[in-house]
Amino acid sequence: MIGLLAEKFLSDKELEKIKGMISMGKFYKMIKDEGIEQGIEQGIEQGVERRNVDIASEMLKDGMDVKVVIKYSKLPAAQVMALKDELDAA
Repeated sequence: MIGLLAEKFLSDKELEKIKGMISMGKFYKMIKDEGIEQGIEQGIEQGVERRNVDIASEMLKDGMDVKVVIKYSKLPAAQVMALKDELDAA
């Protein structure tokens, strides 16, 4: 109904401008939604990574073998070794 009214009272140029604005609004929303989704995914990944580091740290503090920590924390060996060195220096 609104489309019919717009066609009746607006020039073709004005109508095209409005259609473009509507399309840009939809495009903006799509880009915004995608950005929010990516942000959520990154936040989850960072949270999981942080949790894995926390778990590895606690395991190392409890004296668990580095190989076991690597296996269960899913962290790279170099990262676990650096964490161990950091804890040993403290």
